[in-house]
Amino acid sequence: CLQLIEEERVTTGFMVPAHFIRILEERWQDHDLSSVRLIVHAAASCPEAVKWKMFDVFGPGVLWEYYGAVEGSFSIISPGEWQVRPGSVGRPLPGVRTMILDEQGSPVAPGEVGTIYSTGLPGWTFDYFKDPEKTAGSWHDGFFTAGDLGRMDEDGYLYIVDRRTDLII
Repeated sequence: CLQLIEEERVTTGFMVPAHFIRILEERWQDHDLSSVRLIVHAAASCPEAVKWKMFDVFGPGVLWEYYGAVEGSFSIISPGEWQVRPGSVGRPLPGVRTMILDEQGSPVAPGEVGTIYSTGLPGWTFDYFKDPEKTAGSWHDGFFTAGDLGRMDEDGYLYIVDRRTDLII
């Protein structure tokens, strides 16, 4: 990856935290990474210590993070916002609403952990292939959950805490 960025003068890429960990295991300082303008990352929670080190690798303003699933995208956070709110995956995308619910389906207070539900982008919906029960169990009053647990702060920034359901990647 580092060699390709240098040789091909890559400007934009998508990565997951496992990529970051591998880059940090290499002598990234020996490569010219100055062409990189944007790295978007998602797919798993990024350990805060790893992300802080990645700011050294690619410089300021490059690392954007979003929260989503195969089922849709829900939030985004800029590098500057993340440095003020380490660990956050941002605020909902325009047109998306997100809420945190307890096990009874009631909203929790800011800072409390519960299941993350989002509306997705306007007009967005889906069904799980040949699994109407899973589809029905994932929706609550027009909001969908991928099974993640999280919390929101008073300003609407979302933090992923864990998964409620098992997932094989």
